[in-house]
Amino acid sequence: VQPAIRKSPDVESIRTRLAKAEWYNQLPAVHSFLIGGVSLPSLLSVVNSKIVHETAMSRRFGPHFVYYERYLPMGFKDSSHMKAFSAIPALLVQVGIVLGLAASRLPGIGKWIANSFSPVGTGMSDADCQNGFVEVYAEVESPPDNAGKVDKANCFLKFKGDACNWVTAQCVCEAALCLLLDRDSLPPKSVDGFGSPAEILGGSLLKRLMRSKVRQVQCTTNARKATDKYESRMFD
Repeated sequence: VQPAIRKSPDVESIRTRLAKAEWYNQLPAVHSFLIGGVSLPSLLSVVNSKIVHETAMSRRFGPHFVYYERYLPMGFKDSSHMKAFSAIPALLVQVGIVLGLAASRLPGIGKWIANSFSPVGTGMSDADCQNGFVEVYAEVESPPDNAGKVDKANCFLKFKGDACNWVTAQCVCEAALCLLLDRDSLPPKSVDGFGSPAEILGGSLLKRLMRSKVRQVQCTTNARKATDKYESRMFD
């Protein structure tokens, strides 16, 4: 955290709020925007949450900002359709992960499992990479008015390919092309040279992803005023 932020009188209260969010993120959760659908903590959320929260403190994202990184075994669409019943596949996946991690620690058996399913020097197969996909859902809303209504906007992104290989490589390459070819259209750089990809690259990165001739990214947005706090427009 930058020195100016570290000396702020509210820095400890911010740290406490973000730390609580990281703990809550390790538990299964029910979501109103999934109409009662259930999500699990992402396997990489322990590390990713700390990075995002440190960025939030440095860039002052807002007094109520917290970051949760979740995993939906059935995806956004099916989880919202299954509602509370999505807890069944979520529970099965959670139990499977725990049993798999426990088995991987057993003498002899753990090494056999690792060599059988992920031998040293190998990665995801081309078929697995091609069949994978990543879905990102973002939602913002205003404080409620006197009637309890809120202004709300949401964005739904869908990437083609395995998250750890194809999607990560695509985002990194397109970000590099933004810095190389789209310098004139980038937002003003932060004064200290530090910021999130959205702050530094802005809409230029999103346009590149949506217009990609390699794997086009699907982007759906919706904004409305004076709507119910719990209504959902994820796929409209």
